[in-house]
Amino acid sequence: MGKYSTSRDALAGYIMPAGLLLLTGGMVALQAVVAHKNGRNIPMFLYAVPLVILPIIIGIAYVLRPREIETDEEKLTIVKRYPVTIYYKDIKAVRQLDPEELKRSLRTFGNGGLFGYTGKYYKKPFGSMTWYCTQRDNYVLIELHNEKKIVVTPDTPQDLVLEIKSHLP
Repeated sequence: MGKYSTSRDALAGYIMPAGLLLLTGGMVALQAVVAHKNGRNIPMFLYAVPLVILPIIIGIAYVLRPREIETDEEKLTIVKRYPVTIYYKDIKAVRQLDPEELKRSLRTFGNGGLFGYTGKYYKKPFGSMTWYCTQRDNYVLIELHNEKKIVVTPDTPQDLVLEIKSHLP
């Protein structure tokens, strides 16, 4: 049984959460100043709503982030609030990808940098993929027999690839 850490890059770990809070705070402050300047009488609690909702969204993204990858004799598990289990018998192929291969992937539904890069993404040579990533390096592509593609980003991608390959028939 192995454990593979999935540390976050600076963008996903610090810059995005702090940037969102600062941007939202600045926009709320600007809106309050403009409303006051134009003589609008808007209750102050309405300005606080985005500042309350945003930390909740950030908290949810933090709780749902991928934390690590665990392997045993029959499966690998992407550890997060709702773990994702992939049985080796369902895996068709696995390989490490160069970061350039996934550059400019299109996010079709998901999170693009708040404590990770998770959800559905699309890139022409690969098609639709499900990402459980925490950084923009160390990509490992897991192709399943049902044509689904899963991308993870362990800190030691070559070790994960070797372990998965050792369990494939």
